[in-house]
Amino acid sequence: MTKAQPTYLTADGRLVTLGPPLGRGGEATVFTVAEDPGLAAKIYRQAAPESERKLAAMAKLTNPRLLRYTAWPLQALYTEAGLPAGFLMPRVEGARPIHLLYGPKSRQIHFPEATYAFLTHVAANVARSLAVVHDAGHVVGDVNHNNILVTPAGTVCLIDCDSFQITAQGETYPCHVGVSTHLPPELQGQSLRDRLRTANHDRFGLAVLVFQMLFCGRHPFAGRPQSSEEVSIERAIQAFRFVYSLKRPDRGMQKPPYSLDLTCFPPALAEAFEQAFSPQGVAERPSAVRWVKLLEQLAQELLRCRQKPHHWYPPLASSCPWCAWEAEGVFFFLAPQSRPGTAWLTRDVEAIWSEVRQLGPPPLELPSQALRGPALPQADPRFPWPLAMAGGVLSALASFLLPWGWALLACWAMGMLWQLGRAWRRSRRRRQLETQLREAEAQYAELVQTWQRGLAELERLKQRAAELYRLWTAIEKQKERLIARAHQRGRQLQLQRHLQQFAIADAHLEGIGPSRKETLRSFGIETAADVTRDAIRQVPGFGPHLTQVLVAWRNALEQGFSFRVDPAVLRRAVESAPEWSSLVQRQLQLGQQLSAIRKAARQQVARLNRLRADLEPKARALMGSIAEWRKQLDGREGGRPARS
Repeated sequence: MTKAQPTYLTADGRLVTLGPPLGRGGEATVFTVAEDPGLAAKIYRQAAPESERKLAAMAKLTNPRLLRYTAWPLQALYTEAGLPAGFLMPRVEGARPIHLLYGPKSRQIHFPEATYAFLTHVAANVARSLAVVHDAGHVVGDVNHNNILVTPAGTVCLIDCDSFQITAQGETYPCHVGVSTHLPPELQGQSLRDRLRTANHDRFGLAVLVFQMLFCGRHPFAGRPQSSEEVSIERAIQAFRFVYSLKRPDRGMQKPPYSLDLTCFPPALAEAFEQAFSPQGVAERPSAVRWVKLLEQLAQELLRCRQKPHHWYPPLASSCPWCAWEAEGVFFFLAPQSRPGTAWLTRDVEAIWSEVRQLGPPPLELPSQALRGPALPQADPRFPWPLAMAGGVLSALASFLLPWGWALLACWAMGMLWQLGRAWRRSRRRRQLETQLREAEAQYAELVQTWQRGLAELERLKQRAAELYRLWTAIEKQKERLIARAHQRGRQLQLQRHLQQFAIADAHLEGIGPSRKETLRSFGIETAADVTRDAIRQVPGFGPHLTQVLVAWRNALEQGFSFRVDPAVLRRAVESAPEWSSLVQRQLQLGQQLSAIRKAARQQVARLNRLRADLEPKARALMGSIAEWRKQLDGREGGRPARS
């Protein structure tokens, strides 16, 4: 038999049926509403007598601006006996407490895509929400990290609005609660039961939250004392010991490791923190509207890292702090796991490398004749110089001895002139042929060298592609080794993920209240997975007893863990690790470079094809001319001397 769902009534008699619970707190439980999925019902375990009048007054004060930033009470709920039971409010979908966003470890689980720019945007929205409440004449009172929810889109919603300090029709309904780590100095140690709050009190809690957003979970009053004294966050707040102050270097506190400096931020923003956390702030702290303007200006001035585009950082930092700390193994922001172009990592790189490796033009078809033939003769051996000289001597003797000898000498002289003229013409022709031959050989050599240079450039591109592919496959092997090691230490990985689900902020630990939990968070200890004796030893104020409390809590959670081999879970765990992200980004860069080389190689092959079409006819024509000119210079055609 199905158990009937609890029902309640609104002031106008409408029936409200509760659905499954959405969350439980110390004083109430929040349920879905069966009749309207856009609403939620908060049901008290024991409603306070004054709650009925306060909720009725708040319902009348509802307006669109308040509903945009708060889960404001819409209608009071009553039991069938007419007793006050709770109230209806807007249901907030997909939102998580703000501390899961500003804590680096929890952010990697619940907001893995969040960047520092996103944190700045959300901080401005938190300030806007308080500005709306203050503008309506109300005070939040209990400003803390559990009462602000954040959606993946960066919108915020203030919850537990029934604890706000409300003024309606001249009557004030005070806020009776508060979290000490976000209370201003003037309220520390004071009874909050009937204490009227002011907007200036809220502004202290707002400044703490903004600081925690911009400093990634660090509390402005959590640090390591320079003396042996133990200083709680509450004591530090009372003493105005702002750990990061630039105006009070004698604060006697050291900031936790891997923390930003106030000098990284614009002077106006740094001055706002100094004012909010100084004795002067008791009288007047920066308003929520002032914080909105400062954070909007900061968002416009943030710098983007050139090496890792998902890294944004404050404008006055000398370099990207996240990169510097990642080099030491401390990761604040993880690279996105899915980006345009990551297809290289799974299918395209092999195809690109295969194509580049096979790219090449058809061979250049050149004549088989050698570029240079045998050495050319230096002189023409066919001119009969000895015979001509002998004829000259005989003709000269005949001119003295015979009466007609002068005629013989004249004939010899004319013959010599004719032969010398013929020799000069042959020599000139030879020089012309040699010049043409050398020019043709030079042109031919230039054609061949042009082709060879083109081939060399293509070969250089292919060698570079081979080197990139070698680097890519080496990284692929590193990834395979990571997965293999993950399988080997599968229990540790699953245990780590199991322990990360248990936040210290949500645990009930003996002797460890909100102040000590904030101190742990400031030193990077957020979940059970972060709890080790060595880590706790670095946190001030945690001696052997508190250390044992934390370790025992972790051990109890570990005993409730059962190991299941799940390759999909293991792979997701590995892929969420910073080392894997770094390898993926490097592979993406290599894939993009390889793609660029493929494009260049394709263009080079196209140039070579055009060059080949131009070179082959020129080369054949040049080799034909070279062969003809060599034949003429050799002086033989068909075994007979060539005529000039």
